[in-house]
Order: sequence, then structure tokens, then C-alpha cells
Amino acid sequence: MTKFMKKGLLSCILVFWGCGAHSPEEEGWLTASAEEVDLQPEVMDHLRKEVEEGSFENLHGLIVVRRGKLAFETYAPGHKSEDLHYVASVTKSIGALLLGIAMDQGLFPAIRDGALDLSIEELFPQSKPWVDGSPNKQAIRLGHILSMTAGLAWDEDSHPYDDPRNDWVRVRDQADPVKAVLSTPAEAVPGAEFVYSGGCSALLGALLERVTGDPHEFAREAFFGPLGIHEFEWQDLASGVLDVPGGLHLRPRDMAKIGQMMLDHGLWRGRRIVSEDWVHESCNMKVENSFGPGYGLHWWVGDYQFRGESVFMYLASGHGGQRILVIPELEMVVVIVQQVFNNPMADANNLSILTQFLLPAANLLGEEQPWNPADPFELHLYEGDYRTERGNFQIEIRSEKLWALAENAPPLELRLVGKDRFRGTAFGRIEIDFQFRRNSTGEVTGGKSSYGFTQESFHRLLSED
Repeated sequence: MTKFMKKGLLSCILVFWGCGAHSPEEEGWLTASAEEVDLQPEVMDHLRKEVEEGSFENLHGLIVVRRGKLAFETYAPGHKSEDLHYVASVTKSIGALLLGIAMDQGLFPAIRDGALDLSIEELFPQSKPWVDGSPNKQAIRLGHILSMTAGLAWDEDSHPYDDPRNDWVRVRDQADPVKAVLSTPAEAVPGAEFVYSGGCSALLGALLERVTGDPHEFAREAFFGPLGIHEFEWQDLASGVLDVPGGLHLRPRDMAKIGQMMLDHGLWRGRRIVSEDWVHESCNMKVENSFGPGYGLHWWVGDYQFRGESVFMYLASGHGGQRILVIPELEMVVVIVQQVFNNPMADANNLSILTQFLLPAANLLGEEQPWNPADPFELHLYEGDYRTERGNFQIEIRSEKLWALAENAPPLELRLVGKDRFRGTAFGRIEIDFQFRRNSTGEVTGGKSSYGFTQESFHRLLSED
């Protein structure tokens, strides 16, 4: 039997073995009601109603685990717990876990032995023709690949994933993805800048092939099997290399198992899946990202902004809105599956679920009190033109209410929620906080806006600006 045929047969076995609906308990879950894990039941009931009535555009399903117990699970019409979902780049994070397991098994040097400092030529001996003559390419290390700071020219954002100008589209169908990626020009010193790159994940897939011999079999025996995950599909690239950039299909409950394993520092129900050291390294921010969460080792990581406060999270994230979110402070894992491609509503759904439902349900900040300013409230103090790194916006008074106005965005009504702090809700889903700043004379000079993983400073434009 050829290697390709073996992989194809294995994939079929994995998909069809045990298919059908099972209770969470039959799949190894402890369960609880929302109230039993201190999630406000009225908020969770409202959320369930929104999902089941299809109020979230193209949302398929949502799971919440708290304190190790599956406490909330619901699906939109036409979707159910046993469905396999295309999880897109969530695959990248799971691919990195496989490398950590290979280290644990002695198939690859461990972190303490300098694994993250291995050079590109040590990782891929065949790469010499593609890196010779380029000091920047020769300086690439495994840590740069896993943190997407390799410094190679790469653009996966300007064009959609069905456009050949997208660098990932250019590489994914190549017979030799390692050659295709490493033949890309170097444009920065490795480690200097984060650039989201499926090419880095393709290199990880090729490395797993080299280290394990058969990454499909390795994934089943060392990762999915011990987690009790028996129904999944993991596709290959055209080259036959495991599609780590985005080829995995999983069920939501199984995604939640992965999140719970990460929350428990690499353990699932007391069984070691991956070392605690690797989990820690994966979720330790290696590089900041200006307009979103930072990046660890193929896991996103950052502080989520919530009504003037922040809560640390790390996550596996996939195109179309797929998420495995881990919130250590709340002992919570959240899984979101949806298919909202090339549409901002994917982020809107995720932000709404967290900000308007789950974080309030967990009583993160306690009951928010109405703000009653001691001084007479004068909206005109905030009127004016403001500048951010991404563009300008205006604050205006309309019908005795304060509004934020920006090009190519609907007007945003701002309501007072604290001292010099306002909040607006965009698209009916995304809460955006504006904290204004004053100088010593009481004049408003700028401030900071925040939502989700994004914080952005702004300053007021004066006539000379």
C-alpha cells in the first residue's frame, strides 16, 4: 500500500468510526448547568435563544466549558454536535502542539536543548540553494517560523483566498512547498516583525513529516486518540505534505477538549498529552500585533478589552470565525464555529458573544453602575477632529447626543459610562469604548479607543495640524 493510499484510508476510518450523536458524558465530558459554574442563567438563556433563532449571521455552534465542565452547548438551525467543521487556521495551533509532542517523545530536540534556535538549514538540509547568499534567510530559526517573524516577503491579507495574488494561494498547490516558501525574498531581519503567514505553517507541516515519518498516524496515536477524539479529517496539500496551514475538520466538542487540555497545562483528565513547558511557550507572547492579539508559538495571545478593563486570553483562530478561546482567569474555554468568510460579521459575532454575553455572565466586573457625573455634563467639550494611526474621525453633537463619525463606517452613538468615558455599539454587536484624556486646564486632547483585542490611541487635531 502506498503512503498516499494509506493516508486516504486512514482518513476515511477516522471520519466514519463511531459517527453519530453521543451525549457529552459518553465522550468523556463532565457536565454542569450554567448556574452550577456561576454563569448567570438568564444571560446564558438569552444567548441560547439568539443562537437557536439564527440571530448571529452564519454562526453554526457555540460551546462553553467552565471549571472543567461542559456547561453550555447550542447550535443554530441545521447544525448539530456531531457535525465536522472546517476549522481553517485553528489547524496551525494544533500542528504546533504536534511538534511539542514530538519533542516530548525525543523525536526532536527539546526547548531546553535549543530547539527554537535551530537554523533553517538544520531544519531543512535541502534548503541550502534557496538561502545561500541571503544573510536574513540564513538567520531564520525555528522560533521565527513558529512566531511568524521569519522576515520573508508575504502578503496573505490584501487579496482573498481564491485570488492567485494571495501568497498562500501561490504556495499551496506547489509540488515542493518548502522550496516555494524559502524561495520567497527576505525583506526583514528575522524576529523584527510579525507577518501572518501560511508559508510558515507549511514549513511546520514539512518538518512534522520529516520528524514523525507519518504525521497522520502520529497525530492519531499521540494526540487525537489520547484526547478521545475519533472523528476528524485532516487533509494534505497537493504535495502530499500535511496541511498544517488549514486542512483540519473537527467537531465542536473535540475542539473544546483541546482548549481544556491547554487550560490544564497539557493534561486531559489527568493524562499528559503535551508538556507543560510547551503549553507555556506556545501561549507566551513572542511578538506584538498592532491591531489584534499578539502571537506566541502558532497560538494567538493577548489582553481582551472589556468595558474599561482587560482579561488575558489565548486562542486558536481560523478564517471564517472559528475559535478555541482559553480564558485562564475565568477557568473558561469557549468554542465558536461559523462560516462567515470575507465579512466583518465573523469578528462581530465573536466580539458580541464575549462582550455582551459570556464575560457579563461570568460577572467579570460585577454589576456595572450607572454613571452620574458630579459636574454638569457638557458634550461640546468632546467635539472636534481626531487622528489615529489608521485614519481620522470626528466627534459631533446631533440631537443632543454625541456621535463618532468616520469614513466608510456608520455613525456611532456614544453614551456616557464613566468619567470622560463613552461607549458605542457598532453593527448592533461590537462594543467600542472611548476613554478621553484632558490636559491640566481641562481641555480634551485625545484618548484611547478599545474593543476586543484592539487598543488604539487618538489625539485631537488642532488648527495647525
